[in-house]
Amino acid sequence: MDHQAFAQLLGNYGEFVGAIAVVATLVYAVQVRHSKDSLEANTAALTAQTRQTAMETAIASLHQLTAMPEIAIALSGAKPLTDLENAQLDSFLAALMRGSEFSWLQHESGAIDESQWETDVTVIRVYMDSFLIRQWWEKLGCDYSGSGFVDFVDKLLAETEPTNRLWEMSTRWSEIEGRK
Repeated sequence: MDHQAFAQLLGNYGEFVGAIAVVATLVYAVQVRHSKDSLEANTAALTAQTRQTAMETAIASLHQLTAMPEIAIALSGAKPLTDLENAQLDSFLAALMRGSEFSWLQHESGAIDESQWETDVTVIRVYMDSFLIRQWWEKLGCDYSGSGFVDFVDKLLAETEPTNRLWEMSTRWSEIEGRK
């Protein structure tokens, strides 16, 4: 085999190896795209599931308050709590804030998007608008949570003073005219 034939053979081998490399690259690109699409679909499903769970938790909390109307009335400032109502409110708020802490932890890890997190923060603000709930948080509630979440809630509470407005309105909303 002369030099020119040998060079021709090497060129043929090179073309063959190049063609295999192109095919391998295309297969790899298809796999990467498929993995990316699967990841995006899984992320969307997880986001939807997280939002569904948050909604179910919020509805369950409202159902608990419905089952204990004396608590909602006491939150309005209309009457003091009995020992039993104090225990019920403590349990209710402990569960509520543990759920909020879980959302906070998910947000911190990136599992909850900003839109969902803003909704969760709004719920915390609504509850913490109550003088009584703020008192509970300072005396007892903050002991139920980890320090990072406690710092977050304390910072949130420092931004606004409680007005009790929503809680007062919840017991007299039918007497109030129109939106403000």
